[in-house]
Amino acid sequence: MVSWDWVAQRSDTSSGYIVKGFLEQVQTVGPEAFRIPVTIVARGQGYAVTYVTSMNSRSLDFAFAVPSEPTEVLLDPDQNVLMEQQRASRPVPERVAWSYEEVSGDGDGRWEPGESIGLTLRYRNAGRSVDSLVIDVEPVGDDLSAATGQVVFDSFEHGDTVVTAPPLVISASADAASRLALIRLHLRMPGGFQAEDSVVVPLGQPSVLFVDDDGGSDYDRFYTGVFQQALVYADSWTTDEQGVPNPDVNRYPVMIWETGAARQNVLTPEEQQRIRQYLASGGRVLIAGQNLAASLATSGNSADTLFLHQVLHARFVADNPPTQMTLGTPGDPIGNRLFIYFEGSFGTKDPISPDVLQPLGPAVGFLGYAGHRDEWAGLRWYDSQSGAALVVLSFGLEAVRGPYEDSATRLLARCVDWLTNPSATGVRTTESGIPRQFELKPAYPNPFNPGTTVRFDLPRRSRARLVIYNLLGQPVRTLVDRTLEAGSY
Repeated sequence: MVSWDWVAQRSDTSSGYIVKGFLEQVQTVGPEAFRIPVTIVARGQGYAVTYVTSMNSRSLDFAFAVPSEPTEVLLDPDQNVLMEQQRASRPVPERVAWSYEEVSGDGDGRWEPGESIGLTLRYRNAGRSVDSLVIDVEPVGDDLSAATGQVVFDSFEHGDTVVTAPPLVISASADAASRLALIRLHLRMPGGFQAEDSVVVPLGQPSVLFVDDDGGSDYDRFYTGVFQQALVYADSWTTDEQGVPNPDVNRYPVMIWETGAARQNVLTPEEQQRIRQYLASGGRVLIAGQNLAASLATSGNSADTLFLHQVLHARFVADNPPTQMTLGTPGDPIGNRLFIYFEGSFGTKDPISPDVLQPLGPAVGFLGYAGHRDEWAGLRWYDSQSGAALVVLSFGLEAVRGPYEDSATRLLARCVDWLTNPSATGVRTTESGIPRQFELKPAYPNPFNPGTTVRFDLPRRSRARLVIYNLLGQPVRTLVDRTLEAGSY
């Protein structure tokens, strides 16, 4: 699709007019831009001027002279090339780059509590020209502050790129919590046009270690890809390159261990021992992988089976799940209102093989196969004496194919949230009943006709915007666009 717009201005050098405008290719599939011929026709009193050029990149500016003010300007009037076009109706700010640097601190380049960073943002206008752009800067958290809360640019023409110079200074208090710090950016333009953006900056030391144990496959990308979305701050350890994690990893409160899709030798004896020792020291582990239980139970030895039963507290049932749909246990701190599908348009395109599990005490199931009692894809257990906790997924995040694009992100965020505080029971809310995290819940019923209910949680007073999009990614209706108090809606 091509989005475009034009204006006509009196010529400075003649009695005629100059038709000026732009074209932007908007691609949802395929390459970012196609090479296409462009024909533009301007019509006015007694004339029709045809302008022909070639669009070789995503954006094209054009200008040509006409005898007088045009009454209409048409793009591809004979519809020879463009299947879909639309007149640009609004400015479209796109963040094309961003960076940060330490501006006060110990000089090691990392943002740590008690230090400040300078944030540089670059935005390009891919839509209609406007007279100004205002960026409101909102670091999320009482332990963060912005020295400059607002940046104003006096002009934001189509194709212009604006830069926050000097950089925006964001400071962390001396007692700031280590995390992936979220900085929200609210963009405002004349005519009531608004856009929301955000960046995430590592602050302090990671609290999670991600162990890539997929035997050289690329399944790790499905984890690292959602860490930032789920605001999980993690260091990485690759067993192919670094071997079995050493005892120094005990400094991480949480470990995420992914095993890929292998059917044999999924966890070596040395790796099993490392997990045992980590749990014995009070560590919390998320272990996930296709064929994990099948390998330990059917392709391993008696020690592997004992590890499955005594450490993972799981029994292998089958490696052919009865359905591709799993549902979370109502009221469970991880599973409540959780839906994970193994079929859909997301995740890996490779064949997948989730296991079917049964929990062995003290483990409980939180993610079960829909319609099948006591057949589980997700288990968890917690030892209140040692503080150890474990989540077992009979599949990897690569196997999550729906129902939503961010289903894997939701699952990971809930697992890490529970592992961080496993002594909590029930759905995570504060003592006042206020939710602990931002969450958009699945529409119910779905499919639906004629209506459905969409619920969401806000842990703090926030600007909320809830928009319905069609299958082409076009906004259809805005349901909510205002500041709301913390709560469930």
